Amino acid sequence: MVSSWVVGLTSLLLSATNVVATGGFPPVTSPPGACGLFPADASCATVFEACVNTLQNKADPYSSEVCVAAASCYPTNPDSFLSNLFCRIQGPTGNPPKSADIPRVPPSILGNILVRGEFASLQSYTSWYNRVVTSVNPNATVLIDPAFVKMSFDIILAWTGFCSNGEVPAGNLGDWFQFFSTVTGPATTCNLVPNCPITFYPYAMDLTVTCARQQNAVSNPFSIQSCVAAALNWHDGVDSFLQALTCRYNIINNGNVAVPASNSLPPLSFNLPVSNSPPYTQQNFVDFTYGSVTAIGTSAARYPSTIDFVTRTWASIVQWTNFCSTGAVPQQNLSDLLQYSHVALTGTCSAVTCTPDANASCNQLFTACLSSSTILTDPYADSNCVLAATCWGGGINAFGNAISCAKNTQGKNANPQFWPRLTQAVFNTLGNSNTGIISQQNYIDAFYGALGKLSSPIWPDVNYVIGKWTTIATWAKFPNGNIPYGNFADWLTYSAVA
Repeated sequence: MVSSWVVGLTSLLLSATNVVATGGFPPVTSPPGACGLFPADASCATVFEACVNTLQNKADPYSSEVCVAAASCYPTNPDSFLSNLFCRIQGPTGNPPKSADIPRVPPSILGNILVRGEFASLQSYTSWYNRVVTSVNPNATVLIDPAFVKMSFDIILAWTGFCSNGEVPAGNLGDWFQFFSTVTGPATTCNLVPNCPITFYPYAMDLTVTCARQQNAVSNPFSIQSCVAAALNWHDGVDSFLQALTCRYNIINNGNVAVPASNSLPPLSFNLPVSNSPPYTQQNFVDFTYGSVTAIGTSAARYPSTIDFVTRTWASIVQWTNFCSTGAVPQQNLSDLLQYSHVALTGTCSAVTCTPDANASCNQLFTACLSSSTILTDPYADSNCVLAATCWGGGINAFGNAISCAKNTQGKNANPQFWPRLTQAVFNTLGNSNTGIISQQNYIDAFYGALGKLSSPIWPDVNYVIGKWTTIATWAKFPNGNIPYGNFADWLTYSAVA
């Protein structure tokens, strides 16, 4: 039987409701297809996909418990759920059924949601929903967003008009599945989950839910991999992330912890697990984000649907931290961003003017270096690049950053420590191939010889060239200026600063 208040409302308000169910769909990165997208929430996507794959009786979708779960969480309303479901089952042509016209949820399934067969509570709905998700895919259990589940029940509770006691009678619960799509209820929310942000970027949500399950998630989030990855990828800013995190942490732990102020939290103490030490590059951030999703440890975790989401986020991080010239962000500045940026990052770097070297001849060698076919993979395979590295003001790291700026790589592969080592063959074009030594005179000859191959070379004072060689010889601890191949190669890799 349909409850009496719904019968009355049906005759008066048989029109589409303005209420939109919790959750949503992921950002569109390509044509979504005739049937649209799966829900953004991990658990809802899990039960919806299972419904598509297992529904036996198309005339009675609610005869499947997993389809009932999917209808209860699906964004917008059950009619939209049925439209997407039947599009995937029978193709985009044809008319999908309406929830008001299909058989009601059977008592055998409805009873699984109820307390003593009488009413549904938040606890009984949550237990039932979590059980259904786990039965479909145990790997998805850890990704169930407790706030999303609570929001889903909140909509049912509000529509049926039982905000005051939080208990939805069996008949009214059945009515929701039948009439929510077409009949407006007495309320749209009972505010069970106030101030609990949600994101429709699935990978960011999965990381946030994972973070919220950690013991120190609220007190020291920037020491935990999933929390750091979630905070940096939360598109609405760090304050919104902390609000979302604390809300879920409190639901999981049945607590009432206050949302922390980001600038009162301990600074970033988690080093991104990447191959190089900071500063971090765009590639480091991409690797860290994807690696953090993998570290969740379940095959149900979702990766970014396009790398562009991650690279655009990094572009805003670079702009906020003011490292547009290199695209590489030190650990301390990344920590500052987590503590002090607060709001959504929307800026990106404008066109950057790269700073040339103060010495015109060194800058000419650098320009020649940039034309090398291996400039982005193996700079030291080109003798012009080797010579430019030896004279560049600020040392080899500054030289690597200058290449990154000139090639607009946002700091990718800018650290010479991770470039291929100088080969003996290239060394032999600069030094003495018979002795394996490069002397001051060899260096002077190589420097002027390289300039001589350029059009309109600008000749430096020889004392400038000698000064550069003295710096290298001092670092290599060969004060006589005769440096073996290995030590010269070490300088190019490890000297770090001039």
